[in-house]
Amino acid sequence: MDKKPLWRYVAVGLVSTAIVMLESPPRTCADASTPQQYSGTVDFVSDSAVEVNGHRGLIGPKTIVISDRRSVSLTSVHTGMQAELEVDSDGQALLLKVQGAIE
Repeated sequence: MDKKPLWRYVAVGLVSTAIVMLESPPRTCADASTPQQYSGTVDFVSDSAVEVNGHRGLIGPKTIVISDRRSVSLTSVHTGMQAELEVDSDGQALLLKVQGAIE
């Protein structure tokens, strides 16, 4: 049995792997500071935190709460509402968008 074809496949595999690894940039600290977005339903809400689809964000002075394109207070948000939550790398909720909040 000739071993030349086997080595050819191994060499092609190694070269392909090296090319893929060189083309995909490594994750940097800048990526870690990118806000994460989650959507689903509100699982929990209090004056200090909100949880959407199992992801919690801490409520702070930078948190913006919007319902149907208008600013609303956090007290208008209830569990079960459809929501989108944007959280920074420190766990602070930056933006909470809900649907159907009534003030």
